[in-house]
Formats: sequence, C-alpha cells, structure tokens
Amino acid sequence: SVQAGATAELSNVTVDRNHDAGVVVLDEGTEFVLTAAVVTSTQPRRTDMDRGAGVVVQGAHVELAQVLLDQNHTVGVLVTESGSAVMEDIAVLRTQPQVSDLAFGRGLHVHGGSSMSVLRGVIDGNHDIGVIGFDPGTNLQLEDIAILNTQPQRTDMADGRGLDLSDGATAQVVRALVDGNHTVGVVAFERGTRMTLEDVTISNTQPRVSDMSVGRGLSVQTGAEVHVTRGAFVGNHEVAIVAFDPG
Repeated sequence: SVQAGATAELSNVTVDRNHDAGVVVLDEGTEFVLTAAVVTSTQPRRTDMDRGAGVVVQGAHVELAQVLLDQNHTVGVLVTESGSAVMEDIAVLRTQPQVSDLAFGRGLHVHGGSSMSVLRGVIDGNHDIGVIGFDPGTNLQLEDIAILNTQPQRTDMADGRGLDLSDGATAQVVRALVDGNHTVGVVAFERGTRMTLEDVTISNTQPRVSDMSVGRGLSVQTGAEVHVTRGAFVGNHEVAIVAFDPG
C-alpha cells in the first residue's frame, strides 16, 4: 500500500495470495513504479467476500512494466478518482468474478475522469468485460493490444464484452486484436463518447451465452462516435458492424 503523497519503486517481486487487493495506490501526489512483477491470486476480503483486485489506483499515478496479473478477483487493474496509469508489456489474465455475488471479473477498469495508457498488452480470459472506460474526462490509449476470450458474467451469463466505452469517455486504439469475446467485441454508448480505431481486427465474437443472441463485432449506440481506419471484421455472429439510435 502506497499513499498520502509517498513515492515507491519495486522490481522483481511477486505479490501472491493476499486479500482485498494485491497493490493499493491512493491519493493525489502518490507515485508508484512496478517493474518485472507478478500480482496473482488476490483473494476477497473475509468480512464480505468482496474485491480481491490485483492493482487499485485512486487519484494517484502508477507505472507498470513487464507485469503479469493473473487470477485475481473482481478486477485486474482499477483506476479511479482522476488517477492515472501508464503500462507497458503487461498481461491481465483470468480475472475471476467477485466471490460474494459472482459479478465482474474485469481485466482493466477505468472511470472517474482517470486515464490509462497501455503499450503492448494482452487482456485474456477475464469475465464480464475485458477493458471498460466510462465517465467524462476518462481516457484510454491502447496500442499493440490483444483483448481476447472475455467470458460472460457469472451472475446471469450475459455480457463478456471485449472493449466497452461509455458516458462521455474517450479512447484511441491503434493496432489491436479483439477476438473470441462474447455479446460484442467493441461497443460505444452515449453522446460525448468518442473512440478512434486504427489497424484493428475484431473477430469471432460469440453470442451472449444466456440467450445465444447478438455476437456483434462493433456496436455504436445512443449518440456515441467511432472512427475506424483500416479494420477487419471476421467471423462475428449476428452482424459485423451496427449503429443505431439518434445521433
């Protein structure tokens, strides 16, 4: 735990089988650098069986390089409260649902006006949503990234989306493979939400497990704006690209 304006750097470490969160970085002015590390198998709190996250960032700044996050619970990396994360050469794998209610299990989650930059990343085998960003001022920059095989949320066997952007957030995605997710590969919701996709492949999106419907490649809804430059849409179910709603 790093907080209250502290600065810390760790390298060549394993953070294994802790409870609540493997790494917690809190408060404006706090900075944390983690290099060549494994954060794995974080367990929920015993009081309520919630959380069990890999890395939690609230209002602080973190830098992760050459980091594996594997089989944590609820979320692999959470950035909120105007926090920021810069990540290179990372893998976020097999995040498990929250034990108390079987919800979530997300790979990367960014909201509350926060920012996240990922250069070279694999987000594979998580639950509910692989990468999600929402709220005005929230920004995602994803470059050379694969978002793969997101599984449905265990509460209702719905979702399993690859990349989800909404509520006025923005994202720039360059060279991405979004493959083997469920319900929809990439989705943008709501007016003010803006996404650019450049050199992307969105493929093999599977139907929603709960009712075997949808299975869309790219879905643009409720006034969101998405620009695609050089995209391949291969082997998706129902439809490759769909846009609907006013605006």
